[in-house]
Amino acid sequence: MQVKVVFHGSYQSVSNIREKQVKLPEKASLYDLIEILEEEYGRKLTGQLIDYENTEVWSLMAIAVNGKILNKLEKFYIELKDNDDIIFLPPAIGG
Repeated sequence: MQVKVVFHGSYQSVSNIREKQVKLPEKASLYDLIEILEEEYGRKLTGQLIDYENTEVWSLMAIAVNGKILNKLEKFYIELKDNDDIIFLPPAIGG
């Protein structure tokens, strides 16, 4: 299957791209996608996406799949589907 990945903010700066098509195995999860991105962009990118000490996706980052921002649990377990649009948004800071 194939998904479209869109990077915003610091994720775009590190990857030097705004969007990319990524091939994934069927029933791949968000974590699977991040592992594939790490192979291409290294931990400079994925270190902003994954808390490697706890092996979890950072809870503060916003991830949207097909326009729906995911809650904390969905970030870990969502099964991606063919032609999904995944948007990585850096955490909002300030107030």
